[in-house]
Amino acid sequence: MPNKSNTDFISRVLYHAKNYLIASISNILLGVIAIPIYTRLLSPEEYGVYSVFISYVGILSVILSLNIHASIGRYWFENSDDFKKFSGTCFSLMSIILILSSLSFIFFKEFFGNLMRIPVSLIIWLIPFVIVEITYSTFRQIFEPQKESAIIAKVSIYKAYTSFILSIILILIYKNDRYMGIILGYALSGISLSLFLIFKLKKYFSIFTFDKKYLNYIFLYSIPYIPYSLSGFILGQFDRIMINGYVGEKAAGIYSLSYSIGAMLSVVSVALLNAWTPDFFKIIDNKDLNKYNNDIKKMFTIILIVALCIMFYGIEFGYILADKKYHEALFIIPYIVFGYIFDAIWGITARNYAYKKNTHWLSIIGITAGFVKIVLNMVFIPKYGYITGVYTTAISFAFMAVFGVIVNKYFIKMYTYPFIKFIEEILYLVFVYFISYILIKLFSPNILISMVIKTILLIIYSLFVLYRIKLLDKNIHELYTLITSVLKK
Repeated sequence: MPNKSNTDFISRVLYHAKNYLIASISNILLGVIAIPIYTRLLSPEEYGVYSVFISYVGILSVILSLNIHASIGRYWFENSDDFKKFSGTCFSLMSIILILSSLSFIFFKEFFGNLMRIPVSLIIWLIPFVIVEITYSTFRQIFEPQKESAIIAKVSIYKAYTSFILSIILILIYKNDRYMGIILGYALSGISLSLFLIFKLKKYFSIFTFDKKYLNYIFLYSIPYIPYSLSGFILGQFDRIMINGYVGEKAAGIYSLSYSIGAMLSVVSVALLNAWTPDFFKIIDNKDLNKYNNDIKKMFTIILIVALCIMFYGIEFGYILADKKYHEALFIIPYIVFGYIFDAIWGITARNYAYKKNTHWLSIIGITAGFVKIVLNMVFIPKYGYITGVYTTAISFAFMAVFGVIVNKYFIKMYTYPFIKFIEEILYLVFVYFISYILIKLFSPNILISMVIKTILLIIYSLFVLYRIKLLDKNIHELYTLITSVLKK
């Protein structure tokens, strides 16, 4: 008979995570196609300019909107009849702020270009990118709580594939500054998508509504959330900006490509956590801690299996697909993956803060971790180069995960999954990765044999951890017992 807990988890979380994962896998497959094309059409310097530009888009989408759209998603869970008026007020307020912000960028583009160390001609293009990001984020804020994962997945796939196709066409047209091909391609795709999303969102907004009674809720939630939102971009993107400033566009380009491969883990963790968020609020409301623990054990196990997969095969993946100009930095991939495991732990704990509306603590934790990363990068990038970003990524994500658990325990005072159990699961992964390293060093540097060793270890590890959380049938018990006895010896 199927395990009832597993069936419940599959229907509640994995069913909707499936749609997010379909989109994510489709986008990863696109990345597989894009890597050999982009790395051969663009020099590392041109790829570096594009990567830095995209990093600024994420940061500015928070600053230029005062993060007001973040309050829309939280207000949905208030289950209030005036949601359209609230979202309409947010829309009106954001429009005013965006217009004023955009004008300042247009009039002072030379200043901002020199400050950001990107071509001045790109400053104007930041504005449509920011509008597209805000529109897309608002769409997800409203549709994710409704578990409309299918349409979210379709939109995500459309956004990725149309951007890619248009960018390739435009790169081939440009003879110089070919990064403009990617930027224009993404802009055209994003604008067309935004028009569609506005059409889908219009029934959730009372357009041109402005009610002052909502301002307190909007600003109390959104403004304290700004540092936290920025910290996400600082932790995930800012090292590219700093590498570009201290070392140069080439270093930023080769680092960005390898970082992107390692960061694929976040695609899976974010998909699972986004699918789980509506259930999280219900579980906490009902104080069903058993379901909470079971859900996290299962999600974290899936995340770790994917993490080990990327750690095992990410470097080979890069060697096969990327142009040799980018091979230099591929060795950083496993370390980036390791950092993102702690990012997933923080993603779980952070939901407690959102539930309690403690956005000020979210911001304190996030910005402190971001500050740690910036300071370490400032000290060590000029001396050691882009490799610094690898270690500061892992350190800052681990710091945020630990700090988040401590604050939750002593200030938020809300139950969360025991941190020691996360560490226990991570140690199993580290042990398997270490064993693979030793076996490959001892027996063969041959790529084929090393891939066989990694594959066998990945299968054993996956069966082991899946059985531990009872996601496998009881007939795997003998294998589990055998592995356990070997590990004890």
